[in-house]
Amino acid sequence: IGFDAVSEHRQWNSDTELLLQNASIMITNALQRKEYETKLFKYRNHLESLIQERTADLEASNRALNHSFGLLARQNQELLKFKTIADQVNYAILIITDDGAINYSNYKACESFGYPASSLSGIHFFDKFVDKESKDYSKLVNAFSLRQEVASLEITIVKSDGRKYPALTNVSAIQDKESGFQFFVVSITDLTQRRKEEKELRQSEKLRSLGTLAGGVAHDFNNILQIVQVYAELLSLSLCDRQQFGE
Repeated sequence: IGFDAVSEHRQWNSDTELLLQNASIMITNALQRKEYETKLFKYRNHLESLIQERTADLEASNRALNHSFGLLARQNQELLKFKTIADQVNYAILIITDDGAINYSNYKACESFGYPASSLSGIHFFDKFVDKESKDYSKLVNAFSLRQEVASLEITIVKSDGRKYPALTNVSAIQDKESGFQFFVVSITDLTQRRKEEKELRQSEKLRSLGTLAGGVAHDFNNILQIVQVYAELLSLSLCDRQQFGE
């Protein structure tokens, strides 16, 4: 910020220079505060957008994969290919019969539930692994009873050692044109890491908001101190002038 006289050359006195300097500091602080608030707002919106995009992509991917796995599972000659693909994905896949018994589980399902590989066959899914206090437990039970496809249910999985973790669950009811209902394909994604990231994001936003608030208070307080300083220095100069002239 610069100050100049364009009509004539003039030498500023020390009092005027001090006032102009403090005015420039106040203006700069206000501009910086506005800039920081704008950046924080954009950053928060960007993070929220990223979370929504990741959630939508995951749900779309789960639905697409469930559909693909269902088509493969209906054909006996494709079972080996289905198992190979299912064991490569990073979330649990189960084939469950009409009475709720597990007929097939991929490697990730055994690992997530705390069981040795290929040891889940015959275990009842609801009795053993689903916490009845889960958020969407009734919706999951209803989907099985009505043989409906349902997506993005939040349930709590109970591991073999009793530990629990939140999970995103999708259910596909596989139908055959000739014989009708065949089985359910269930995908289960562990939400532990996502919940941790969301918690860290919320904490980060709180800290940034607190930092912005503290910065704003500091700037406002600094502006008040600048005014006090200006008047103190003016008073000091006035006293010096009186002493000089013997007043």
